[in-house]
Amino acid sequence: MSSADEARPVPKPEIEEPEEVKLEREAQKIEEVSPEGRPAVPEIKAGGIGLMLIAIVVLLVVVGIIVAIAYRPAAGIAIAAFGLVILLFNPVVWASIFRASEREEVDQHGH
Repeated sequence: MSSADEARPVPKPEIEEPEEVKLEREAQKIEEVSPEGRPAVPEIKAGGIGLMLIAIVVLLVVVGIIVAIAYRPAAGIAIAAFGLVILLFNPVVWASIFRASEREEVDQHGH
């Protein structure tokens, strides 16, 4: 063994922290930013919240199309329109949009 081999530092293996620790850290970061406090499901990111909202809108439109084809076009349009109006006036939907922006802020800035 040469002296160059002895002088070389041995790299420490990286230890993967448990998933619970990562989720706890993520929840704390979101809690610092969010006026609503600690999130119930911190592993859902901004994109996940956005996808859920898009899925709801798509589902409402699909149900409207199915009713329009199976029953009457006016009924399908009415169901889709009514569902979208209710969705627009639902405060939980708007809160979800704000929660998504908070999580995006945490992801970008790391708070």
